[in-house]
Amino acid sequence: MTILLPGRNISTAAFLLFVLASCSHPVTVVTLERDGRQRSVAVKSGDEPGFRIRVVLPSGASSKDVEVTYTCVNRLVQPYTLGAEGRPATRRDGSGAADFFIPQCNGRVLVYNVTEPSGCNLLERRVQELKGVVNGCQGQKSYIELADTVASLSRLRTELTDDSQKAEAEASSRLKEMDEELELRELEKREFISMRTPAALAELKRTQELVRRLVEARTEYQKKTREDAEAYRRSLEDLSAQIAEAQAARDALCRSQTEERDRLSAEKRECGGPGARTLRLGAIIPGKDRKTAWYRVDSINPDNGMPYLVHQGDFPVLESGDELYVQIVDRDPGSNGSPFGLQVTLTQGVEPNPAPLRPSFGEGEALQATSENAQASERRPFSDVILPADRELRGGQVPTVSLTYPGKGADDKPVDVTVVSAVLPQVRTLYRFNLSAGMALSSLDEVRYTKKTITADDLDTADQHEGVYQTVKSGNTFQVQPLLAFTVYWLPMDIQKPFAWTDLLPNPTIGFGLLAPLDNLYLGFSHEFVRNLQFVWGLHLGKVTQLLDEDSDALELHSPDAPKTIQAIEAGMFGSLQFNFNFFARIFGK
Repeated sequence: MTILLPGRNISTAAFLLFVLASCSHPVTVVTLERDGRQRSVAVKSGDEPGFRIRVVLPSGASSKDVEVTYTCVNRLVQPYTLGAEGRPATRRDGSGAADFFIPQCNGRVLVYNVTEPSGCNLLERRVQELKGVVNGCQGQKSYIELADTVASLSRLRTELTDDSQKAEAEASSRLKEMDEELELRELEKREFISMRTPAALAELKRTQELVRRLVEARTEYQKKTREDAEAYRRSLEDLSAQIAEAQAARDALCRSQTEERDRLSAEKRECGGPGARTLRLGAIIPGKDRKTAWYRVDSINPDNGMPYLVHQGDFPVLESGDELYVQIVDRDPGSNGSPFGLQVTLTQGVEPNPAPLRPSFGEGEALQATSENAQASERRPFSDVILPADRELRGGQVPTVSLTYPGKGADDKPVDVTVVSAVLPQVRTLYRFNLSAGMALSSLDEVRYTKKTITADDLDTADQHEGVYQTVKSGNTFQVQPLLAFTVYWLPMDIQKPFAWTDLLPNPTIGFGLLAPLDNLYLGFSHEFVRNLQFVWGLHLGKVTQLLDEDSDALELHSPDAPKTIQAIEAGMFGSLQFNFNFFARIFGK
């Protein structure tokens, strides 16, 4: 009884740990912007399985400004507007956001709609909020100082421009007068030449000298005028550069708020009145064995209509047997209706360990291609596109996903253009058992019995036995022997994940003593607190040596024969530190 009670208590604790581990469920949290765009996506732990939709609200707004309806469908369809079939999500109070909870969906796709019952009310609040934010930003001291600098430089440029135009007008007028004077002198020269008198020839000579001086004066004046004009131009360019620099510094202080205000103001003008307004047609792939890689349509290239995609959230942790999906969010249904395409290539990676053991292994990293950013399209509502990989994933494989979009090639023919190419982390293998070796310390005795001579027998008296012998017990009150242990995991083991408290769950283990496998059986549980090192504990069923006749231990014994013993099976507790087999392989393989 003393042996079974501790085991029962420990088994109860193990069961409680297992129940606690089962109470933690993955919850997909989708956070949306005020206009329905998806800000982020993450998978977190929750008390109950399901999904959370969070809509960020402007200050002063409440969660009643938006509604979320959902339904589960058993076919892979693109998100659509829900009618009477949509069920309302559970509204939960949140700080600065409208939180909605959707229970676990057993279908293939969870479709949800985010709507604004009061039409453009939420958008109007956001615009007014941004106007206040912009006004507050423009009221800052740094902004006012830069604005004053721009104003003073602009006034100086205006004055300099006026002076330049005035000088240009004066120069033009003066050159015109000099041209008229030259034209008049040329007429006089022709008259003097036609007269052919000595007086006329003298006047002609004087006029020619006057014309020469006028030409030189005009040339000099024109040169000076051009130099003055160039000086004005350089001064104006310097002032314009200073103004542009000051304007850029001023606008940079409030650019993001101003652009958001202008964008939402334009959207408000196209909102369409106070009726219900759909912000988003979303979808989520449910299921533990269905993993999704998320991409968001960040912008649309206005020249060729190609989308620019950015990755959202973490790449999924892929396990053997999972289904892979790629989901593209924030797609504008009013844009080009041509579908996206998905190509998945599977290459064999390097297994952490080909044997079904549990070594340490670093987390996989993913690479992502980048594209040139373009100007975003602002149409509503936003929707999602779901692309199934339709490939069976096996442990050790490295998936490469390529997203394509219809475009045109160099010869202007239709062609699928790759917009994103990403290498996902290696698919993880799930292990069901483990093999380890170590040294076990058991509470069973390891003793032997011998005879000790107390009084020697007198050989001269053959008919009498004077010898006295005592049975002596020697050895240890415990056993230490090498142990080969085989562990079966309650839950499939992912050897690449970081250590978690669920690893404290005891896993059933059976072991055999390597010195006498048929005489020692170990039944218990194991904990792998450190990768490759396990602590195993439990019940040891082993053979021990016992005296056949306990009374033979009396002091007065006259038989020198060895004590009569038997091999009996007894139960005791044991503990052992075990090393996974790959640990030895690493040591001796170096």
